[in-house]
Amino acid sequence: MVAHPLPVSRACFACGVDNALGLRAQLEFDDAEVRGTWKPHEPFRTAGDTLTTAALTALCDEAAFWVGALATGEAGMTTDLAVTLHRAVPFDGTLTITGARAAARPQADPRYWDTEVAARTGDAVLVASARITFVAVRGAARRLVGGLLAMNDPALLRRVFPAYTRPDA
Repeated sequence: MVAHPLPVSRACFACGVDNALGLRAQLEFDDAEVRGTWKPHEPFRTAGDTLTTAALTALCDEAAFWVGALATGEAGMTTDLAVTLHRAVPFDGTLTITGARAAARPQADPRYWDTEVAARTGDAVLVASARITFVAVRGAARRLVGGLLAMNDPALLRRVFPAYTRPDA
């Protein structure tokens, strides 16, 4: 399967490339999943030489956002977040975040989608799993795409938000 990068922004805590305090995570997707490999940097090191849970939670939330956005073609937000921490994450390794696109399920109100993601160490040890409810906010992608076009290829945005990147959108 061909992997495509997901959009990045300038200021977002998770994917903002100019956010000195942020994660600067870069995710990708294909027909099966959203995924990304991330290497922690110093602000996210605890006194015990592990990764902060805030960074781990933010990575899970970011991946789940994109699972929901790809399922709906809309931007939105997290309305419910439940993260299970399976073990402490050593600071010196990498993490891989994955979310199966086929596992995204609409609730009775089709704006709401249940998504699941997992975080694993570089040697595939499960360190966190998360169940996240994504709510699609109609029209939010139109506003988001406007800002993202300044730094992302329009073809990339068209794969994620097709209704908002057509010439007549």
